[in-house]
Amino acid sequence: MQAKYLIGTYTDDTESQGVYALHLDANGCPHVDPEPAVAIRNPSFLVQHPFLDVVYAVSEVGQPVGGEVVVLCKGAANGFEVVQVLPSGGLDPCHLAVSADGRWLLVSHYSSGTVGLFMLGQDGQLTSAGLCVDHGERWEDRFGKSEHHPRQGASHVHSTQFVDDQQFLVCDLGTDEVVLYDLVTSGQAEVEARHVWRLPPGSGPRHAALTTDPLRIYVACELSNRVALLGLNSEEVPIIYDEQSCLPEQSSFSEASEIRFDAHHQLWVGNRGNDSLARFAPISDALGNLQLFDGCGRYPRHFWMNDQYLLVASRDDNCVTVASISTDGQPNLKSALRASIPAPVFVLPVIAR
Repeated sequence: MQAKYLIGTYTDDTESQGVYALHLDANGCPHVDPEPAVAIRNPSFLVQHPFLDVVYAVSEVGQPVGGEVVVLCKGAANGFEVVQVLPSGGLDPCHLAVSADGRWLLVSHYSSGTVGLFMLGQDGQLTSAGLCVDHGERWEDRFGKSEHHPRQGASHVHSTQFVDDQQFLVCDLGTDEVVLYDLVTSGQAEVEARHVWRLPPGSGPRHAALTTDPLRIYVACELSNRVALLGLNSEEVPIIYDEQSCLPEQSSFSEASEIRFDAHHQLWVGNRGNDSLARFAPISDALGNLQLFDGCGRYPRHFWMNDQYLLVASRDDNCVTVASISTDGQPNLKSALRASIPAPVFVLPVIAR
């Protein structure tokens, strides 16, 4: 059975046309599907519905008209086609998250510093946008009258993540905060901040990976190129358990990108600029040892991996880098293959529902 992926790209000032389909054959060789790309402007992040053949994409636009959320469904030819487009409610939507029960979609807006909440129908389409969480006041409280990193002149919500159907995390690059919200949906949807982790100034939290019971949050900090391990102590007080660089000691400018666990519960982080992947071996409440892997292509904006393959969106090489995974969990990047796609920035494995 062939593995299929949707590849998000940047279309502005590139040759990209939108979302491309890619598959791996039985030998792990990547092939870009011959069908035309799904025409979407700057589809930089995608997510699949938890139990439907429905995919959501952002159209990352920062002009006053704002961005969009695009809904794609599987068509007759087994490809995906656009079935719905709605304003996202803010500027530069850059991340999406769907609740496990398939009822809610969260949209992160980088330039607006807001989170939009959409209700989903039984067919997976957007039925309403009834809530907006604005981090503008949070930025004023943190940095309004103090010095800050040049890229932190406002709130920049970079990602959200559901902990469960009633709680979600927000990583705000502009405020150096990770916020855990309660989501109340018994009547009109409402949110309330339950816990706030304040990272060192200039951290720039971007994306997070997490484990539950107990809650542990692993945050890729884009500006400091560090990983922070967050949690709650025995009195339910937010605490930073560990923090480490994801770069070698001698390194030029770089920015952390994606973060995720592999099949062996090792933690991986992308380094854009250093053009490497960092791997940590978490033990208890520590991040463990750091190991770096080169050969993943220039500007690894996003990556995905399972126990067989690693796929890296190598933006500045205009390709998706594909490497097999050895039995000990290491990618064979020296023998990696590449599929040509303009300005790739996201890799989504498509699961048949």
